[in-house]
Amino acid sequence: FFQPEAGIRDAQESRGLGDVYKRQVTGNAHNQFHVISKQDQIIISNKTKVTAMSAALSGSLSGTVASVANLPAASSNNNAVYKISNTSAAEDDYYVKSDGTTWNESHQPNISISIDATTMPYRLRRTALNAFTFEANTWGQRLVGDTTTNPNPSFIGKTLNFTFFANNRLGFLSEDNVILGVPNDTYNFFSKSAIVQIDSDPVDLTCGNQRTVTLTSAVPVQQGIVLFSGSQQFMLFSDTGVLTPAQAVIKSISSYEVDENVHPVETGTTITFVNKSTSFCRVFGMQTQGQGASPLFIDLGKFVSQYIPQTVSSIAADTQNSFIGLYGQSAKEVYFYRTYVEGDQQLMRAWYSWKLPGNVQFFNSDKDKIVSVVKFQGGLVLLSTELNNLPTPTQIAANTLPAENLFFDMIASSSGNTYVSNKTRVQVPFALDSSLTPFVVSDNGVQLKVESTLTSGGNNYFVIAGANNYTSLTLKAGYKMPFEVELPHIFVRRNEGMVDYTASLTISRVKFSIGLSGALSFKITPLGCLLYTSDAADEGLGVDLGGR
Repeated sequence: FFQPEAGIRDAQESRGLGDVYKRQVTGNAHNQFHVISKQDQIIISNKTKVTAMSAALSGSLSGTVASVANLPAASSNNNAVYKISNTSAAEDDYYVKSDGTTWNESHQPNISISIDATTMPYRLRRTALNAFTFEANTWGQRLVGDTTTNPNPSFIGKTLNFTFFANNRLGFLSEDNVILGVPNDTYNFFSKSAIVQIDSDPVDLTCGNQRTVTLTSAVPVQQGIVLFSGSQQFMLFSDTGVLTPAQAVIKSISSYEVDENVHPVETGTTITFVNKSTSFCRVFGMQTQGQGASPLFIDLGKFVSQYIPQTVSSIAADTQNSFIGLYGQSAKEVYFYRTYVEGDQQLMRAWYSWKLPGNVQFFNSDKDKIVSVVKFQGGLVLLSTELNNLPTPTQIAANTLPAENLFFDMIASSSGNTYVSNKTRVQVPFALDSSLTPFVVSDNGVQLKVESTLTSGGNNYFVIAGANNYTSLTLKAGYKMPFEVELPHIFVRRNEGMVDYTASLTISRVKFSIGLSGALSFKITPLGCLLYTSDAADEGLGVDLGGR
């Protein structure tokens, strides 16, 4: 990921979350833009920008005839444009242009045929390794017909609320319209012919409803596309399963309140969305059924109704690891809901949270790696961590497993360490924060006490206590990561499905399978003795920690 000042830094392992050079933050426009990715490019939509057509072309008709048979010879009328109008209905009109040899279908000469690219989504395109170009897209033109037979997309003159891909088509939501472009021609929203409609033409439909509807999100599913507004949900589908302009229809499927600024996400077989009260937000799961059936809903946050604040502004989903994460740009916390499923049975579900070093601006996961951007000390820092950091067969065979697994915030391999005035200074590539506890570990897993921090020559340092010179060691530096888990209550289970929570229970031993972790300690408070708590470390105090 990014290193200070220049270029790319190798990915750093961390619980959250490695480091990047901080860039100055100039404002928060999180909900002003919508971003989607496609292969080697990212499409960025400005939801406040009103779209428009380019200026009209010059030119004029050469004439109007009733049929193709009445056209003059193409060879003697190169570039001439004729209108074919054999009825009084404007919907039947079309235009042809001579190329000097034959007559080909064309557009009306004196109209706008292009979408103004400056009012449409831009793209960030990768051109080579670590090389990107930010540019306007080239949008398809109206090459045939006129504004009646090949009309402007319904988003023209309006803003784009949401951008998505479905059925190999680029889609937009604008007010109560859903617009899908031409398949395999990403940026084209015009028909290929004004004479006949074909299945690959754009799909442009309105959610006809007695209520005022503004569509804000879309989630493609097996049955079609689920469309969300603030108080109602719709399904865009066709009986054949293929969305075409002739067969696509929209049907209302439910009437749940949905926060318009927090886009729903698909989590395997469920769509997760939120709605908000004054202080908290509720989290729901939607399971779509057949095309004609109403979806099923579950209140995922029923038992933690006052746990998630209403400041959350985004949801991240990881289907492979069965979790969702909710976060807002004004807070450091990410709230997780995770499940464990075997077959068709959900064996476990839990809510928990992470507190990151700074306010979370972005959070997502891909291929078992979590990445996050946080606002830290006036800048932005990119952090990353592996979700399933399991040893490889090669490591096991060579017995090269680390003695300890390091988990602390802003973790980075230190470089440029110096020994000054009988003190080892460990250079760190991130800002200093006096509210956090600095942490340094050597390559053999030994923690080195940090006595102070300082800035010298434009670099930031952790100063190691004592006079020893550690500059020859490989050191990892970061900030201490508090990690606490409140274990659930254990009750007597007398038979299947029956739990006696009033019974007296004595527990002599509990075994924890903790996997790859660092040192642990346990705090035990006997029932009825809130003022007395004993600490049980994992060394010699009878606590069996399976998995160490």
